[in-house]
Amino acid sequence: MLLDAGISMGRRDRVSRELSHPASVGRAVETGSQRAMGWNDDMAERVDAAFVQEVRSVVLLNARVLFLLGTARETGGSELARDLLALLDNTLRTIETARNLWRRGLLLQAGILLRSAIEGLATVVALWSNRDLHVRYRQGRFESTHAVGIARQLLPQMGEYLATLYGIFSEHFTHMGRPYRGLLIATPEVNDDDGVRLRGFLVLLKGAYLLTDAVSEFTFFDFCTDPVYWKRQENGELIYASVPGDEAIQRHFGEEIRIWEEAASK
Repeated sequence: MLLDAGISMGRRDRVSRELSHPASVGRAVETGSQRAMGWNDDMAERVDAAFVQEVRSVVLLNARVLFLLGTARETGGSELARDLLALLDNTLRTIETARNLWRRGLLLQAGILLRSAIEGLATVVALWSNRDLHVRYRQGRFESTHAVGIARQLLPQMGEYLATLYGIFSEHFTHMGRPYRGLLIATPEVNDDDGVRLRGFLVLLKGAYLLTDAVSEFTFFDFCTDPVYWKRQENGELIYASVPGDEAIQRHFGEEIRIWEEAASK
């Protein structure tokens, strides 16, 4: 028994020495995370291959928003403009992170992030519309949970889309909704239901990109050389335009929402 204890102690000492090195700790954590969550590049590549055109469309939307924000950032701008840029930049990073979770089949976790992103977009609209709210935001007194309602009132049609997505992410992901009764990790090869879940969530993911594109264009319209969602009236007011962008939004926020509803019930 003493010999066994000595061997055990020796092993523990060796493990302790190995884990005392930062690189070893990193490898151990990374390996454990990959095994626990299916976090691997092979999975992401398989999902990309299964949804080539869809992935390409969201990447292009991401690039369009980045270009607009980069153009606006070059001018410096007011404190409000800088805060709105920071919020939109963080929102876009959050959505990109959600996309990478989706690529690995981690739909529940991706949905939680997208709810935060939608709340960020609503906050941008609220602060843009009311300077007093921006002051409260700077003072740490702005309650972002109220932003969705504000955006819904300010942007009747676009705000309705935003509120719809926010409600879906709240009901199905942040709270223990129907998706929690399904597979925690969806893969394109396991069965048809997984493919439905991945495709259904992709509808919501692209919707988040579309809303980010639309809100960014609304907020920094003066820097947009090719507006899609908005047009300026003679009195300077921005109104929602019935243009190809409207068709795209209708397509992803209308009947196709049922894709996710059906996927969530599998």
